[in-house]
Amino acid sequence: MTVRKKGPSGARPTGPNLGLAFKLLGLAGPENRPSFTCTISQAIVRGALIKTPWCCKYCEKATSDGHPVCIPYAAQLKNLLDASKNEMTMPNSYCLVCHQLGGEEHSLHDSKTILIDRQEKMPAAFVTGKEPWAGIFQEIQSDFFGYIHLNKPEGARCTVCNDLLQAYGQGLYKGPFHFCSLKCFVENRGGAAAAHLAEKILAVNFESNANAFCLPCEIAFDVQEDSGHVTHGWSNIIADSGHRPRVQVPTNHQLILEWKEIKVRPAGDPDTVEYLIQDCISVRCQHCKMRLVDDCGKYCTLECSLDWQNQHRLIPRPLQLKGVS
Repeated sequence: MTVRKKGPSGARPTGPNLGLAFKLLGLAGPENRPSFTCTISQAIVRGALIKTPWCCKYCEKATSDGHPVCIPYAAQLKNLLDASKNEMTMPNSYCLVCHQLGGEEHSLHDSKTILIDRQEKMPAAFVTGKEPWAGIFQEIQSDFFGYIHLNKPEGARCTVCNDLLQAYGQGLYKGPFHFCSLKCFVENRGGAAAAHLAEKILAVNFESNANAFCLPCEIAFDVQEDSGHVTHGWSNIIADSGHRPRVQVPTNHQLILEWKEIKVRPAGDPDTVEYLIQDCISVRCQHCKMRLVDDCGKYCTLECSLDWQNQHRLIPRPLQLKGVS
């Protein structure tokens, strides 16, 4: 049984005292946050409440479609999303019984209250996977410390694959990005002069020993074994066995202008930027197609999880199974 910290009156701290509750739980800062032996997604799956995929993970009533929450409760959870989109004090809590933000009047519902705080500037629920309601967040990605974002991030998306390029108000580099990788750039701009070199880089065998690309000769080579291209202009290639290969380009090179629509990433050197060539390994959110950090998840946020469930509830079960196969 999980032992919870109580306030002086025996009730769970809420309102102004909720910050103390976070400190008691070890959430005062990254250095004090608890560590887990498995990811939060795995912990939720192992939770005692998840007895079968055919029951609601909150009310435990049978469902006919296998989704984590039943239709009535999914509609109620929209209140949590609406509340988190509006300005509210942080940290805070949300009562799953009354479907309202926390307060002293919800202290009797201690075991049915979600702690909420900001993580990466976005409202997030703190879930260890042991709570009786943890199954609500089943298959949603989380960070290592147990935070699960509530709302789908808003920002620029890749024109081709819909991956999140840059959330509003975030990002080291700011620009009118339209593509997440060279592959998406070529798919949309194939045949254009600016895409010519990107097409050559995409054709590289990333399982070879090549770790550089000669720009004048348009060929990949190994810096240690082939010195013939070292005197030419060349760029580093991080092959990553073809899973997520990247190419590094000096900030003063003309490619920066030709590839201005492709998202740039820091390369650890202020005079160099990095471009993702392709991504053949990342798991994506089933609803919005954003790349997920947690490969155990299927959705990026609670909002995408509920939206995906709502859309697929409109499809007859035999057609859902046919689409999966």
